[in-house]
Amino acid sequence: MFVRVLVTLAVSVGTTGIAAAASAGKAPSVTLDRSRYMGVAQIKPGMTGVGRTVLKGAELVEFQVTVVDVLWNWGPKQHAILIRCAGANLEHSGIIMGMSGSPVYLQDPEDGGKLKMIGAVAFGWRWNKDPVGGVTPIEQMLAAEGFADKGKTAAPEGGGGVAGGGWSDPVGTGPPAEPNRGLRSRYAMMGFTAPILVKTARPIRRGDRYEGLEPLMTPLLVSGASRSAMAYLQGRLEGSGLYPIQAGGAGGGNAPAPDKLVPGGSLVVPFLIGDVDMAAVGTVTEVVGDRVLGFGHSMMGEGPIEMPMATGRVHTPISSLAFSFKLASMGKLVGALLWDDEAGIWGVTGRKARMVPVDVSVTEPKGRRTYHYQALHHHRMTPWVIGSALMMSVMANRDLPREHTLRYTVSVDYEKLGRFAVDNVSSMGWLFGIRSDLTEPMSMLMDNQFGRARVKRVEMAISIEPKASTASMERVELPRSTFKPGETVEVAVRWRPYRAEPFVRRYAMTLPKDLPDGSYQLQVGSGRSRLTALRKDKPHLFRAESLDDMMSAVRLIGSVRTDQVYLRLGVQRGGVAVGKTEMPELPSFRRKVFDEAKLHAVQAYAEPIVVEHPVPFVVSGEKVFTIKVDRRADQ
Repeated sequence: MFVRVLVTLAVSVGTTGIAAAASAGKAPSVTLDRSRYMGVAQIKPGMTGVGRTVLKGAELVEFQVTVVDVLWNWGPKQHAILIRCAGANLEHSGIIMGMSGSPVYLQDPEDGGKLKMIGAVAFGWRWNKDPVGGVTPIEQMLAAEGFADKGKTAAPEGGGGVAGGGWSDPVGTGPPAEPNRGLRSRYAMMGFTAPILVKTARPIRRGDRYEGLEPLMTPLLVSGASRSAMAYLQGRLEGSGLYPIQAGGAGGGNAPAPDKLVPGGSLVVPFLIGDVDMAAVGTVTEVVGDRVLGFGHSMMGEGPIEMPMATGRVHTPISSLAFSFKLASMGKLVGALLWDDEAGIWGVTGRKARMVPVDVSVTEPKGRRTYHYQALHHHRMTPWVIGSALMMSVMANRDLPREHTLRYTVSVDYEKLGRFAVDNVSSMGWLFGIRSDLTEPMSMLMDNQFGRARVKRVEMAISIEPKASTASMERVELPRSTFKPGETVEVAVRWRPYRAEPFVRRYAMTLPKDLPDGSYQLQVGSGRSRLTALRKDKPHLFRAESLDDMMSAVRLIGSVRTDQVYLRLGVQRGGVAVGKTEMPELPSFRRKVFDEAKLHAVQAYAEPIVVEHPVPFVVSGEKVFTIKVDRRADQ
């Protein structure tokens, strides 16, 4: 194992107006007692003091601190305090992941040696042999937008950050053994691309020579997850600053977690609560009234956020040559985090953060299992968190059978936009199909240039069959190529199923009685070929200029099934679409006027004849014929 870290610096962000613009209410203003703090300008090498953190249960322990030096302008007009630690077994473990935010106090020689807070433990090195780390100065943390100024608190629309930034959930990626890695989803195929999950900065990898002082990784502790689920999470979070670690939950004979947050105590950010718990763990730096400040570095660095905030309980620190971390679990929900920047995170106690109810039903030959969760509501994190809940539910007992078919439904209710629902089947594709139907529309609707949809509820039902139900078109035959209007065209498809003998099935389409003489293209294909043709026939349906347009488009994509054979006959009929309004059978001179106007909102469209034939397997393949229609064919 090795620590993957994101190359960022712990600096405060001096943006103004973001929190005020997103504010959903006022909280009582707080007054900072500046005499309790020591500014970075007062700090000299050799000064001594203590740090406070939790290494077992909820008990605060102290470790000794000696200032090595101050690293001026470590970031643009931002500084870091280099310290050497001793005690609390840190000589053995080194600086521990989960210590982020641990407050550090130095003796102030100008105030009778009184201990004063200088900041929070926030930085370290990989493979460090000594307990040497970096501290984010307290004045940079206190300068976080909204923490102490006139009671403003950021409570954004479903999470913070700037829409369309450099984040995404690459749905084609999964555990190392996942089949079909890199397969493009049907949403990507249709030109709808989800924003990412992890920062695009390349993470540190094994063999890299860079050995800079870096923000400590934040342990993301997960209870109730299989090894496959943990591999999935590790792939999703690589380069994000979050490091997934398998853990257990609190309960049983464990001592209860504390009811409130205190400096040096555990600060937990729940991502998922329920039959599986997933939570990021750090440390509280300071508490002022109802305001809580922690971590000393960013979690995602997005500014305004809305995430639940909880107490925690540490089971034990785990020492490692690669990295050491706190093994901990979530305690009690006590408030909501409202701000996240490079100098730390802060929140307010007594406020409830929005969460999304998630219900998952898994049916397999030996019975039915149900799972219930509450997921955080965040415009970029919610899709992959709920995708993780899906993964952990399906893989709760074991991996999918090597030969498998999944029949599934996905239902996501949104405020104002209504419901997005999919009923489909996949085979021999691991969880690719259901996960793309779940996470990609959600990612796009929750973070795009038109706004941020709010999710109300998510429901999923998956039926697992331990057999393959997939077949490809090995050969498609058309007995003849000339037909009269009103006749039935019948094609014979020779199917090649997975590990089974080929078989032949016939599929028919009746030609309209008024079909003009001429040559026409007949396409026989899968759902993917149907979508490709649909985008060409009616491009206006996939041009999004609002959230409602996006919802209409993803609903249309989601409605095309994988277990159907589509027969499409290209005929010369259609019209002009003005926006989303179709104007069929326009006189030629009116259509010419629209064509010459070259208006962005005006597009020609085609209205082919399409016949759907359900089949008991997932279809792949395509064949195109040219047929001739001649009403005098038998004369």
